[in-house]
Parts: sequence; C-alpha cells; structure tokens
Amino acid sequence: MFITIILSDFDGTLNEYSDANIFASNLDAINRWREKGLPFVITTGRSPESLRAIFPNYANYVDYCIFNDGALITDRYDRVLFSDSFGQTLADAIEEILSNFKHSSEYAKICFNEFSESPAISPETEKIRFWFNDLTDCIALEKMLQDKLQNELELYAYHRVLFNDDTRLHWVKPTMRYILEVNRKGTDKKTGADKLIEALGIRGNAYVITVGDDINDISMLKAYHGYIVRNAREEVRKNFNESRIVDHLYNLIIRKLPR
Repeated sequence: MFITIILSDFDGTLNEYSDANIFASNLDAINRWREKGLPFVITTGRSPESLRAIFPNYANYVDYCIFNDGALITDRYDRVLFSDSFGQTLADAIEEILSNFKHSSEYAKICFNEFSESPAISPETEKIRFWFNDLTDCIALEKMLQDKLQNELELYAYHRVLFNDDTRLHWVKPTMRYILEVNRKGTDKKTGADKLIEALGIRGNAYVITVGDDINDISMLKAYHGYIVRNAREEVRKNFNESRIVDHLYNLIIRKLPR
C-alpha cells in the first residue's frame, strides 16, 4: 500500500505562537489527516519532556516523534525506536573544552537524555542546548567547539531568541537569549527521518512530506519534499521558491489530503 507521511517541525510551524487559532486549525487538520489512516510525525529539537511541558497532549495528534534534532525517535506511546547518545569519549571532550571556556557572563546548559533534562553532561546525553546572556560568549563557544571537535559535532546557533518562559528549568534565566545547540555529527532531522522510515520498513512505498521554518529543518526539507511556512526565517526562505511556501501547516495538510 502506498502511504503518505507528513513530518512537521513544532516551534514556529505546528505552533506559530502568534495566534492560538492557527494552532487549533493545525490540530484540526492533523486530525483529519490521521482519520484517513495517514501518519503524522512531529520532528523537533525539543526533548519529550520539553514538548510535553507546553503541549501536554501531543501524543493524541501524532503517530511518531523525532526528538532532539534526530537523536531520539519514539512512537506515540513513548516506545523508543531509535536513540543516539554522545558516549563517554565525546562527553569528556566537551567537558574539557568547557573547562577552558572564558565567558564574560553567565551561561547555562540543558542536556537532553531520552526522557530527562539536566544541566550535567553524561555519556547518555543526546543533545546539549547552551543558553547565553551575551552574544559574544555564544560565538566564542561555537568557535571553540568547531575548532576542537568539527568532525564530531553538528552545531546550530540562534542569535535572535525570544525567551520561552519555561519555569521548569530554574537554572536558565530569562536574560539568556542566545542559543547554541549541539548534536553528534551526522545527527539531524534528515537522518532522523531516514531512521524512522527505515524502522517502519516503508521506504519503497512512502511519499514523505516535510515542513518547517528554521535552520535545523533545512536538511530534512531538502531531502524529503520540503515546504516552509510563510513566517520562516529569512535564512531558510532563501532556499525555497514560492511554490514551496505555505501560509500555515493546515494549508499544506488540506492540500495534500486524499480526495
């Protein structure tokens, strides 16, 4: 049976934040999609704990989730299909770099494991998100990691962040508005999509549609019939022509619904 799957980014795509009605319309369209027996997948840089904190009932709208920018894949029941952690050697190498990091102001780190978040790097860490008070610190650590571990890490820097007031993470302060995200080399949303399709055993008879809005989405968008929402970052929009831009996620889902 030929099957169509949609893989959607969460922040800025499924949840645009600007209008609660858009979010509701997106969820309604997802329900219509899944009622046709078609899989819907959230693919996000968030961890399960982080996603659940702002979208507690996400499991009611998905068949699978790709978390931590591709490092963790689960089904809607939190059963793990794939996970990829740093391991001891890489965790130790990052810790050594941090011990030599001369920062000008406070910074924080969130280490994502399969189903937990903490400020401590461990061999089980799948992704690290650094938050900075100062842009120069963000750039400096990015350069240090690139110089020392360029063959080991994937890095994404976000220099214009509106802080999401997440009181779960008491060690991250509202003044920290610059982010550096760190994954193992070869771990991104595209490879997460690859792993999911492989796990489902449907590569030969699947049409995979992807949609997103930010730089960490580009790899999967280019690999799998990618669309972007109109509010996407300019750095992302320049990679796609008008035919690949949709106003909102629900517009894309309704367009692709089988008649």
